[in-house]
Amino acid sequence: MGKSHRLPFCSSDSRVLHPLDKIHCDLWGPSLVVSSMGFKYYAVFVDDYSRYSWFYPLKNKSEFCSVFIAFQKLVENQFESKIKVFQSDGGGEFISNKFKSHLVSCGIRHLSCPYTPQQNGIAERKHRHFVELGLSMLFHSEVPLIYWVEAFAAASFIGNMLPSSALNNVSPHECLFKTKPDYSSLRVFGAACYPHLRPLAHNKFDPRSLQCVFLGYSSQYKGYRCLYPPTGRGYVSRHVIFDEECFPFKQQYKSLQLEYDTTLLRAWQQARRESDKVVEDTRVVRVLSPPQQAQPPVVPVTPEAVDNTQFEETEIEEIQGNIHPMTTRAKAGIHKPNTRYALVALKMIPDIPKDIIEAMNHPGWNLAVFDEINTIYMLNTFTLVPYTEDMNVLGCRWVFTTKMKPEGELDKLKARLVAKGYDQEEGIDYLETYSPVVRTATIRMILDVATAKDWKLKQLDVSNAFLHGELKEPVFMTQPPGFVDPDKPNYVCKLTKALYGLKQAPRAWFDTFSLYLIEFGFVCSKSDPSLFTYRKDGKSLVLLLYVDDMLLTGSDEELVQQLLLSLNKRFFMKDLGPPKYFLGVEIKSYDGGIFLHQASYAKDILHIAAMTDCTPMPTPLPQDIDNLSSELFQEPTYFQSLAGKLQYLTITRPDIQFAVNFVCQRMHQPTVSDFKLLKGVLRYLKGTINFGIHIKKHQDMSLTAYCDSDYGGCKETRRSTTGFCTMMGSNLLSWSAKRQQTVSKSSTEYRALTSAAQEITWLSALLRDLGIVQTKSTLLRCDNLSAIYLNANPALHSRSKHFDTDWHYIREQVALGLIETKHIPARDQLADIFTKPLARASFIVLRDKLGVGEFDVASFPTTSLRGDISERSPISLGPCEKKPTTITQKKTKAKVVSAVKGKEPLSLCNKYGPLESINHG
Repeated sequence: MGKSHRLPFCSSDSRVLHPLDKIHCDLWGPSLVVSSMGFKYYAVFVDDYSRYSWFYPLKNKSEFCSVFIAFQKLVENQFESKIKVFQSDGGGEFISNKFKSHLVSCGIRHLSCPYTPQQNGIAERKHRHFVELGLSMLFHSEVPLIYWVEAFAAASFIGNMLPSSALNNVSPHECLFKTKPDYSSLRVFGAACYPHLRPLAHNKFDPRSLQCVFLGYSSQYKGYRCLYPPTGRGYVSRHVIFDEECFPFKQQYKSLQLEYDTTLLRAWQQARRESDKVVEDTRVVRVLSPPQQAQPPVVPVTPEAVDNTQFEETEIEEIQGNIHPMTTRAKAGIHKPNTRYALVALKMIPDIPKDIIEAMNHPGWNLAVFDEINTIYMLNTFTLVPYTEDMNVLGCRWVFTTKMKPEGELDKLKARLVAKGYDQEEGIDYLETYSPVVRTATIRMILDVATAKDWKLKQLDVSNAFLHGELKEPVFMTQPPGFVDPDKPNYVCKLTKALYGLKQAPRAWFDTFSLYLIEFGFVCSKSDPSLFTYRKDGKSLVLLLYVDDMLLTGSDEELVQQLLLSLNKRFFMKDLGPPKYFLGVEIKSYDGGIFLHQASYAKDILHIAAMTDCTPMPTPLPQDIDNLSSELFQEPTYFQSLAGKLQYLTITRPDIQFAVNFVCQRMHQPTVSDFKLLKGVLRYLKGTINFGIHIKKHQDMSLTAYCDSDYGGCKETRRSTTGFCTMMGSNLLSWSAKRQQTVSKSSTEYRALTSAAQEITWLSALLRDLGIVQTKSTLLRCDNLSAIYLNANPALHSRSKHFDTDWHYIREQVALGLIETKHIPARDQLADIFTKPLARASFIVLRDKLGVGEFDVASFPTTSLRGDISERSPISLGPCEKKPTTITQKKTKAKVVSAVKGKEPLSLCNKYGPLESINHG
């Protein structure tokens, strides 16, 4: 009873006679380092007959049953045989009721003895082979440990091609497939490689290849897996040139030339050196973990599951065929990537790290962290001082984000050290926090003036802008996580420059940058503090500042270059060239002017609302919106989110200004009818997805304004809506649709005149700052004769006694000759589109007069030698175009069938039915 011990094991040389007669399996993990794709475990399957192994990475143990089912289907289909015996140890994942039931249903015997891993020696030995070979490749090439899945998969691939003593020096590949393996396809793991990327290039001037890192062999495609470290994006290609003497990750860490002796870096380097400890620790696989929801079974796809049969059955040979780029759609200028290249881009956008330790183990995030910390030290952002009890010490943390291009592709990875400013105390470590923000009308005016005067536009960006801001108050902060000084671990940082997260950081940056511009000779505009103008010796410069984004234009190109050189000496400036994407607005320049649109943003809104395939509507709102349902909408937050996103879209879409304003007034307690109206706006966007506003060249620099209002348009409050728009020449500068603050008895049109007059006064002052003076009275057009007579006649009568004094501002402007009011017929009133829903015909006419429409791609010069690809809406809603019902019969039938079968995206939009029941007039 007291001398029980394990009995010795006898060696066994028995082998089955056919493939799949017996499968050995074991699970490895959890790994000390989570892989780049979030994997912590892997399962290995070994065929007893051929010793051929299959490698499947797992995120959780609960995925094992699904992975085994996928593996079983794969091998039984490929080899036309059935798995007869499954041998494993007594791990919890192998004895679950679900897995045991599956084995019984398939007639598979399960050999498993509890607490006896020695009986599963073949799978255990494979673990050692994967770990030793995989870690050796990682350490030799200095590839980060987060790519251990790729290294272990490559080890499995190589192991299947090597001769085995258990098979009389025959490789598992040859034993299973009866053909000798081709060793000519093997390459050095982690070496530099150059995949052919021409099919993915946006135009012919993009690079045709990039230096990547070789990370193994693809199982789904006949090619090599290549990683581009700066972005973490992966490519699979057979057209790859290798430089096996160069290892990018080795050069990458040497080029940093930074030896921060920190606890984090020492632990990271120690994990690389002590590979034997990693191997020993990772065998602790019997620790029970909380049950997690199993993922659905999937066919092995790289990198989720790696199977090596497909790659080995075929050789890597040149793919023949006609690959001339002019063979398809050449006349239309549409060129898709050629599938004959067998090049597949894996959109491996890396996950956001949870902490600095995880970030340091990823090559892209690692470089982003070092780039941020380098800048902080270079700008002398803080100094280390001893801690005292009277200090209000703020915490700090690392924030990671991915910056995307307008096309939706990954631009770069960004790491930022952020102070926890919510612990600041007013009057102690911060005073002023206000920082001006540019108005959208100012942006449009600068673009209009630059276009009219034929000035070149430049977009500038400042890297780490807030780090340049000088702090006036003493601010103390803990040392950055991962970069604590080992000699002064108890010291704190005394900030001399602003950090992101501080309450006064925006103000400090604005004060620093504006002071530098003023020293150069600029003058800050009183009408918009974000606008700076320079006028000297007949030369003019205009700079528009929005935090760290800028627009620069001027009459003299040499002066512009002098300013850029001066700014580069003081700040980390980036010249982005002609503006293409500014504050979420896409800018397209052409010979006749500029086109502003937000098509990508509108598509994102439709995608969020699951309405990318909805039926377009001709107008944003129906004419008759009475008799609305009082049933409350069940998801008010969802309604508020969509309505709020639409507000930003009105920067370039004045045609939806009133509709968006209308639905936003119902955000506090939306009803089902309100949500249907919101869907109507989204349906209108679907048909006009590529619409925007045109800013065309012109010579007339005079202002013109239109104003209008409805009378008691709001059925609930009986308040009226004021609408106005201002134009310079034929270009739209600003517009507004706003419900009046009080109920108007007879002053509704008079209030609209005053609101428009205030906008004219502001725009005139802004133009004076730009050196443009209005030589004649600004014309203000109104369709109400009584309001025009009242502002021209100072007499008081019973119907105007109740007017507030401030509403007589328009009367003063008319008396001074600054504004001239003039009557206009209601049918020609452009501001009518901002006050009420209109019929389709009237709406389209006014929309066209405002300059809202689709971009004419024929007039846009592109860098591609064949022209750009125009994204057209499926249904255009111009005044002379056909209705949506004229879609071809085949497409209409397909849509009807799809709707009947319920294939539309499942969302709240479908929950409350279609919108066709509301009459759009």
